[in-house]
Amino acid sequence: MNECRFAATAEGLALSGELCFSTASAAYEEGLRLLHARPALRIDVAAVTTIDSAGIAVLLAWRAATFADGKAPSISGMPDKAKALARVGGVLDL
Repeated sequence: MNECRFAATAEGLALSGELCFSTASAAYEEGLRLLHARPALRIDVAAVTTIDSAGIAVLLAWRAATFADGKAPSISGMPDKAKALARVGGVLDL
């Protein structure tokens, strides 16, 4: 079963598992709940094993939602494939 898992860290959130089309909706909702519940300085995706364009969209949506709350967590540990997808989509610098 595809799943995206969350762990709280001192800096914010660490994700693991799959952040892709099949997990995007549930991951978005859970991540948003966690991000609103506590200040997050960083979202670490180094342990994410699968990420696709839907996963990139989730990361961008979290940043937008938290920015509206006056927060702006950075995203760290982006796998090369995710960076390539973000670059092609013109959102890598975001």
